[in-house]
Amino acid sequence: MGKYDGLRNHLKFRAAFTDTVRLSFAQIDGIIGDNLPLSAYRHEEWWSNSPTNAHARAWLDAGWKVQEVDFKNGYVVFQKA
Repeated sequence: MGKYDGLRNHLKFRAAFTDTVRLSFAQIDGIIGDNLPLSAYRHEEWWSNSPTNAHARAWLDAGWKVQEVDFKNGYVVFQKA
């Protein structure tokens, strides 16, 4: 099981109920059972919808894309692709 499989599964589940999911960085930490890397808290590039990154493949494979990242308030918004 990969580090971000929990996030993929969470987003797949939420797809049945909504087209938009807002998760705090702390919520994502809990979902994946580990801390996000420091770059996720500081660099928008980390949240790019690039399938070459294992973490991005988690949400892309679940049918979602990152729509917004708010570093000041510590959350990310996923939009159903």
